[in-house]
Amino acid sequence: MIRTENLCTSYGYVEVLKNVSIEVKTNEIVAIIGANGAGKSTLLRTISGLVKPREGKVYLESQAVSGHPAYRIARSGVSLVPEGRQIFASLSVLDNLMLATNARRGKEARLTIDEDLERVFTLFPVLRERKGQHGGTLSGGQQQMLAIARGLMSRPKVLMLDEPSLGLAPILVDEVMKVIQDLRKQNLAILLVEQNAAAALQIADRGYVLETGRVVLQGGGKELLNNESVKDHYLGSAAFSINQGNPNR
Repeated sequence: MIRTENLCTSYGYVEVLKNVSIEVKTNEIVAIIGANGAGKSTLLRTISGLVKPREGKVYLESQAVSGHPAYRIARSGVSLVPEGRQIFASLSVLDNLMLATNARRGKEARLTIDEDLERVFTLFPVLRERKGQHGGTLSGGQQQMLAIARGLMSRPKVLMLDEPSLGLAPILVDEVMKVIQDLRKQNLAILLVEQNAAAALQIADRGYVLETGRVVLQGGGKELLNNESVKDHYLGSAAFSINQGNPNR
């Protein structure tokens, strides 16, 4: 569904992504894990068009979209749920959701919007109950659900989530991860960036480990979860270096 090929991204003279190649297929959850500053969020921002790559390509269904403006990539079917949720606190839950449908026009569009609202309200019943409530008055977990629901309202083919567990209590982390698992059944390709590597790898079909902008390890979610290098240097600590002794670096 979506893949990157030798993607390189820089901020000024600072090279953040270095020849990153990943792939996410439909009905698959792929996790990106790595320490702070590894380039995880930059990867999502580059795929979504918020940052232009210096080199390399992004392909959506075999069509190159790298270099396109962000709004065109979004309309092509790529939705980013940003870190920190970034909902509109002074708007109602319903208005937050409707903002993702602004590009749709006409009677037929109105019908699809109603269908999509019903879909996200079925996924997140609490949002139906609170649809008239200001977004800023929701709990942290409810705000994350609203952010995910807003991402779904654009009818994406690819859903990218940046740190969805950030700032949540453990019981809410479990709930959000369960929701992400359920979304796999809706013909979506899901790219999940997570600092909570254990939670991400437990639900991921596959994963990639980023270190200083490079993919240094990849494999099945359970395979990475049980990898001794990942366990010793990452799952037990925010800092790790699995490049050492890696012949593929």
